[in-house]
Amino acid sequence: MSFRSVSPATVRAFFAANPTLGTIPTTGRISDAAAKVYNKANPGKRYVPAGYAGKTFKVTAKPEKGRSVTKVIVEKEARAAALAAGVPVGERGALTKAVREAYVLGTLSSLVPQDA
Repeated sequence: MSFRSVSPATVRAFFAANPTLGTIPTTGRISDAAAKVYNKANPGKRYVPAGYAGKTFKVTAKPEKGRSVTKVIVEKEARAAALAAGVPVGERGALTKAVREAYVLGTLSSLVPQDA
């Protein structure tokens, strides 16, 4: 079932019109509980709060042959992909330039250490 995301103002107007369902502040973040109540009462129009995607980087990588590729990557997603590919990266700290470039080019498997 598809849905259409609504603005926080719509959610606030809904709770102002239906005070028996609860109250929410006129400003600030809408709680998860209030969002669940709104979404349950309005199945065709869901409220999806904006989330924090994570730290982003603009990475330019050049393959051996071809043109340079520039992408904006989310560090959290690049770290998860590297761990899934078996690349040794830590849970915290900055990713190395080689890992970022390999993520952009889709060559993370080339960074996996070969056991002798």
